[in-house]
Amino acid sequence: MPPYEPWAGEPEVLAEAAEAGRRPAAWFRSLPAPPTSRPIGTWLARALPDAVERAMSSLDPAQ
Repeated sequence: MPPYEPWAGEPEVLAEAAEAGRRPAAWFRSLPAPPTSRPIGTWLARALPDAVERAMSSLDPAQ
């Protein structure tokens, strides 16, 4: 396999992808909390937005 060579505009596209992940994560965090603490509410409020941000900001075309 030949070594990976970055393509023109790659940093800008990756920055846009990271921003695209932050928008839904912010929306998830803005949802009202459930009336009582439940596992799905905790997942929606914390784990899911963090996972979306992590996934979109860690895209690596070389992998």
